[in-house]
Amino acid sequence: MAWFGSSQVALPDHCFPVHPSIGPIGDLPIVNAIVSPDGFPKSAILAGNTLPGPIIAGRKGDNFLINVTNYLTDDTMLMGTTIHWHGISQHNHNQMDGSAYVTQCPIAPGNSFLYNFTAEHQVGTFWYHSHYGAQYCDGLRGPLIIYDPDDPYRLSYDVDDASNGLGPLSERHRYHVPSPRVHRQVFPASVLINGVGCYNNACENPHAIINVEPKKRYRFRLLNMACKPNYVFSIDGHTMTVIEVDGNYVKPYTVDSIQVHAAQRYSFILHADQHPDNYWVHAVPNQPVDATTRAILKYANAPSQLPKDNAQLTPQNPLNESLLRSLAPPVTRLLQAEPDVKLHLEMGKNMSDFNFLINGAQYTPPTIPILLQILSGAVSPWQVEPRGSVYTLPKDQIIEITFSAKDSPGRPVCVISIGIILSTSMATILRSSRALIAHTITTIDP
Repeated sequence: MAWFGSSQVALPDHCFPVHPSIGPIGDLPIVNAIVSPDGFPKSAILAGNTLPGPIIAGRKGDNFLINVTNYLTDDTMLMGTTIHWHGISQHNHNQMDGSAYVTQCPIAPGNSFLYNFTAEHQVGTFWYHSHYGAQYCDGLRGPLIIYDPDDPYRLSYDVDDASNGLGPLSERHRYHVPSPRVHRQVFPASVLINGVGCYNNACENPHAIINVEPKKRYRFRLLNMACKPNYVFSIDGHTMTVIEVDGNYVKPYTVDSIQVHAAQRYSFILHADQHPDNYWVHAVPNQPVDATTRAILKYANAPSQLPKDNAQLTPQNPLNESLLRSLAPPVTRLLQAEPDVKLHLEMGKNMSDFNFLINGAQYTPPTIPILLQILSGAVSPWQVEPRGSVYTLPKDQIIEITFSAKDSPGRPVCVISIGIILSTSMATILRSSRALIAHTITTIDP
């Protein structure tokens, strides 16, 4: 039995998706399997029976029809499931967002759900994952790429390749216990780059290999699909020119390292212009792990040996998010002097169970999905459950949302201001925590 079938998207000539790939129409079975990508065998939840899941690809304006079927049988983990399309605005079809108990009930074992949506104007690098509890920590995640026929950077690179890591270049960590037993204070056991890692030196092939040819220019799509850590990503001896952030084109910004937080995505251009050799690719997590956190960038015809360690190659020009500038003009209405509504969200944590709080409230999934409560008309907007976690806002207004993260785990004291138009999917960061003055950075994910 084939684990997944598809109607293959017609990709641009410079794209070569060799990894398992489906879309924009296809079947995505959710299955249990024993996997050991870091040398430690453990039951996992997989999309399409691969880790990470198959690339789901399409072109700008495509209608995605992904039929998700739940074949889960391992009751040590959650057995319902959903698929969330991270970064897709779901304008006019938010019932396809895939958030358990927000837009839908989990898909029960033996049942299917057809996700039917159009990304409209959106292009770039996204990803999909379970949005039911912490289930995606058990392995259910994969890249989602929407190619742009009018890519403004098309002449700036030669290859946008999904084979050997030259397309979606994914970072993620791995726990050695089922996700229901992963508490807030548990550290991951290992780090995987393109699905390959090494725990406690217990594996034969501890490093993912990323192959390049001298003088060619490559578009890498870097995704952090981890549940918790952020990583500082760098490639010895090479710089990276960032051209896309979270599905939005930005003005070219050349750096030698990128700190990428969970769920963030960056496209960068790498010019393979160094001496043909092997070079370390680093993904240094902000949490301790007893595992390899490196891959290898291998030039064609380079000797089959490990790269040289060189302490002098420490990154000197890290990416600074406040210096990112959108390639598109700002949404003028979002830059009006005063918003129509101001909403402040204070992030925190419960020190007894380490769960997150927003304005002092901990989110608890309702018994009826929030969207169904609203559509039923049985309750007023301010009566929607869970109380304290749902905010009622006016339509067609400018909403300024500020986040203060002074007590949230892993964050410094900061305030981030975001402006949104509630009737559209547009959102613009007006001030970042590192910026001294307010400015537009880019549109952001929903």
